[in-house]
Amino acid sequence: PIISASLGATALGRGGNLSISGDSLTLEDSAQLSTVTSVRQRDDDTSSDAGNVNINVRDFVMASGGSQIRSNTTGQGNAGNLSITAGNDVSLDGVAFLNGTLLPTGLGSSVRQDNPEAGLIGRGNAGNVFINTGDFSLTNGALIESATFSQGNAGNVTVNASGDIELSGSPILMIPTSTAGQSVPVQQLSAIASSVSLGAAGQGGKIDITANNLRLQDGAQLFTATFGQQSDTGLLSNGGNIDLDINNNVTLQDGALVDARTGGEGNAGNIVLNAGGVVSLEGVGLVNGNLAQSSIVSQVANFPQFQILGRGDGGDITINARTLEVIDGASISASTFGQGNAGSVLLDIQDGIVLTGFSATR
Repeated sequence: PIISASLGATALGRGGNLSISGDSLTLEDSAQLSTVTSVRQRDDDTSSDAGNVNINVRDFVMASGGSQIRSNTTGQGNAGNLSITAGNDVSLDGVAFLNGTLLPTGLGSSVRQDNPEAGLIGRGNAGNVFINTGDFSLTNGALIESATFSQGNAGNVTVNASGDIELSGSPILMIPTSTAGQSVPVQQLSAIASSVSLGAAGQGGKIDITANNLRLQDGAQLFTATFGQQSDTGLLSNGGNIDLDINNNVTLQDGALVDARTGGEGNAGNIVLNAGGVVSLEGVGLVNGNLAQSSIVSQVANFPQFQILGRGDGGDITINARTLEVIDGASISASTFGQGNAGSVLLDIQDGIVLTGFSATR
């Protein structure tokens, strides 16, 4: 099932909004709510923006089985904003295969390059994603993103929860290959992201999280990243900041990651974590077949095999908390492997710092 408000390749004007209100909203089995603009570039350079998606329910929003709520632009215009307000909870869970494509359950707003030969090159900004609820969970490969894969800025992602936030579960899926009867394992990570992809040009958005408690486990990720290039006007493709404001405790387990990095022509964002209780980074986990530390990371990346060479500065990591625990192989790291300066690590801990196991803050 699909509910969509869209603009076609030859359309003029703005796309309509998609608004839903009621007691609750449930999406299952690859259901889709979307606004889209695919307007070709015109000689007068005018744009046709996609509409916004607004959901306001008294109880809960639940999506599973590859269901998605999205606003995209693949043409000349901005993607819309996504806004979800639910009185009790928002839960996004799982993935699905549809026509040979892996679909993570989730929310997203993006600038995409669909069909350059037909004039469908995304030139606009991705929208912001805003969630206001009680408890929030993102599990088993679900995804929230605001991203640019073409020419335009990524948007911000904001989650305000009066209760707890949990990101967990990163299933290993067998993806069919072009060879009949063969498949390869791929791990779909539960994640919240704002990013500028390889070859794109634009500014990354920021991630703002407010909650009572925050838990990331099983390789789940919060990340801002830029792998983009300079724009035609010479602007760098900078990554966005990550701001976490948590009343009580923050826990990262089993390879979970909070990450701000640059692998392109721009600076990485800063990470600021404020917690009234304990910040605990615990252990390691298997992520895509590799051993991964539970980590808070700011990095200038260098992956020449993927044509990724960071040419910007890393961001700073600031942690304010009552107690900090980094144990059993976890890490806090500000580093550079590319052409740029590493950021700083700033710790303001009231009661004490505990470092145990085979790793430490560096």
